[in-house]
Amino acid sequence: MTSTIQQTSASEQLSLCHQLLVTVFHQELNLFGMQIPDSYDPFSVYMQIIDLEAIVGTYRIVLPNATVGLPIEEVGFDLSQFAPHKICEMSRLVLLKEKRGKIPFNKIVDSARKVAAQNNASILVAAILPQNVTLFKRYGFSQVGQPLHDHSVESGGGEESVVVPMQIPV
Repeated sequence: MTSTIQQTSASEQLSLCHQLLVTVFHQELNLFGMQIPDSYDPFSVYMQIIDLEAIVGTYRIVLPNATVGLPIEEVGFDLSQFAPHKICEMSRLVLLKEKRGKIPFNKIVDSARKVAAQNNASILVAAILPQNVTLFKRYGFSQVGQPLHDHSVESGGGEESVVVPMQIPV
């Protein structure tokens, strides 16, 4: 199996990434309240994960910006412990259900770190679902704070979504 990860380069590719986000977050995981696209998109680099010439996953790197900041700040995470303009956020990572565990996660992490480095970041943060903490730790991320409630996202059962802040050096 040959999978590749590349930056989106056309609006139709970005549209496919947005459709994939809606499929996984809204339809599969029943997480609502998440706007797709959102105000961070103009400050983001979207990546597509391709397997057998089909987009099977996506994520974005939100670049440092003074306009909207980073999504992790919305859940109350304090970025003051990091050097300003030296931090990027990996967010909205999704893979189609049938591809989970089949796409090498180290390729995803390596590509995210590369994009962050190309944008002069020294730290990459992510706010991840608790069930993914072990996976992220296995690939070099460390927890950098207590779990936080994301009040903007509700699960289909009416429960608040919890995210765990993680970081990895670039």
